[in-house]
Order: sequence, then structure tokens, then C-alpha cells
Amino acid sequence: MKKYWRIPPRANAAFVACMEDVLEVYVRPYSERLPVVCMDETNKQLIGKVREKLPVEPGQPGRWNTSTCAAASRRSSCKWSP
Repeated sequence: MKKYWRIPPRANAAFVACMEDVLEVYVRPYSERLPVVCMDETNKQLIGKVREKLPVEPGQPGRWNTSTCAAASRRSSCKWSP
């Protein structure tokens, strides 16, 4: 698996200029008057069990059923100062 980053195909010079402005924020010196605040958010699907684990029998490895059901979803956000 290769990791890489590229500008989306529809991007143009204006997009690149905006991205450079954003990246410039991260190289600024620390300032108490103008702190940099980072933010990230994500959605996660919560999974529920359909069946419980099967009982363990002597001399046999534990067994479980991989059936799951969608229980709910949650949005999580995080804010911090670098």
C-alpha cells in the first residue's frame, strides 16, 4: 500500500493558493493574543451484537459469531492548540 497526497483533479490555482494560506497558519510563531486552534471531526457507526459468544468447551478454542447490527452513529469533534 502506498501513501501519497495529491491535489484533487478539479483543483486550480485558486485552490492551491487557499491551501497555501491554510498551511502558512501552522508555521506562525506562538502568540497568546492570536492562538492557533486546530479542529477535527468524524462520524463513527456504533455496532451492536446480534448473538452472544458461544460457551467454551474443554479442549476447544473460544468461538463467537461475527454477526452485528448497526446500533447508531455519533459525530465526534476535537479541538486543541498545537
